[in-house]
Amino acid sequence: MARNPKSIALLTIHGMGETPKNYHKLFLERVKKYVGKDGWKHVAFESIFYQDILQENQAKIFQNMKPHIRWQGLRKFLMYNFSDAASLDYHKETVNSAYRQAQSRISSALRKVYGKCGRRDVPVVILAYSLGCHVISNYIWDAQQPAPDAGVWTKDTPLKDEAEENFLQLHSLNHLITIGCNIPVFVAGYKKIKPFRKPNRAFKWLNLYDQDDILGWPLGPLSPDYGKLVKDVPINANEKFSDLLLKSWNPYSHEDYLGDRTVVQSVGDALKL
Repeated sequence: MARNPKSIALLTIHGMGETPKNYHKLFLERVKKYVGKDGWKHVAFESIFYQDILQENQAKIFQNMKPHIRWQGLRKFLMYNFSDAASLDYHKETVNSAYRQAQSRISSALRKVYGKCGRRDVPVVILAYSLGCHVISNYIWDAQQPAPDAGVWTKDTPLKDEAEENFLQLHSLNHLITIGCNIPVFVAGYKKIKPFRKPNRAFKWLNLYDQDDILGWPLGPLSPDYGKLVKDVPINANEKFSDLLLKSWNPYSHEDYLGDRTVVQSVGDALKL
């Protein structure tokens, strides 16, 4: 049992593109300030980082390409972003696939906050960014299937502790907040489009997106099921606490959600159960 166990868990998962391991640092400082010291002392936090599964190879390929290309900044943006998406789905059913490795990072982070919360079933809040929205959605979807064909819930290594397994399968997920979500890019070609099932009656899914962000989309129009499950809220990404920068209106606003006032407040409010 953890000393002074926490009563709510917060996890962040990053998006596509070149990402530092401390991607959450400034965002977390703002959330702490918003909820206050008394509020934050009840929160168990972990960040989920999976970019290193892909980034070393991407960097090598881009360096090989540089002498032969123009518009290197834009090309790097496109390569890192779309290579992430393609690589995560490549042979995802294999044991050592990037898909499964990314899901292992999620379950590992959940196991850590489970310990910080005294191995108790507490509400979970997740902030997912960009490609991370698709990654966490797949994780929850796979966890809900009786026989998934990919990911960590293929049942080849079942857990003996049912309570811990329920927690790792996010049965107590209270809030999923997605920002710059590009799930529509991955599912638009399907005839039937369904989200994962609502994990519990208290669950809420808030999707914040910038209408100028070419990689961030609303989710409700995908299907009636998505329309019932998700609340879409358009925001002006990059509306920071300190100032509003000029690039908030252009497609590169995809990189600016973590500094946005509405994002910070939405996460902070979700922690005030």
